[in-house]
Amino acid sequence: MSNANFHHPLYPERHPSVTDESLPPIPPGHVLRTQFMDTLQLGPTQLADDIRVPVNRITDILSGRRRISAQTALLLGAYFRTSPEFWMRLQMEYDLRSARRDRRTAAKLMGLTPNRDLEPGLTPPRPRRRPPAYPS
Repeated sequence: MSNANFHHPLYPERHPSVTDESLPPIPPGHVLRTQFMDTLQLGPTQLADDIRVPVNRITDILSGRRRISAQTALLLGAYFRTSPEFWMRLQMEYDLRSARRDRRTAAKLMGLTPNRDLEPGLTPPRPRRRPPAYPS
């Protein structure tokens, strides 16, 4: 989210020295409401009816009491002609940014020692060879 052209939906006009990481995370429900529902003049009941889910699922997402699940991401993606990954990325970004701002998580990270057997990067470790299973 460090793209220079990115505009934080909650803070569209901010001082250039403010970094995206210093801003509070954007709840996916806020994006759903402001970028989709408000634009289309769509209420929670209508959206819930249209995607065939209970209205409390939508109102809970909008209020931040509920996460966007994979199933809901599929439904929102199909309805709004976006990808389900769009909705899942919003949720993931919100979760990660919230966790980074959490003091207890920060304290745990400070005391964490990385595994010395692994090189930094995205490659998962190779499984250790297991001895062949012998029939009993």
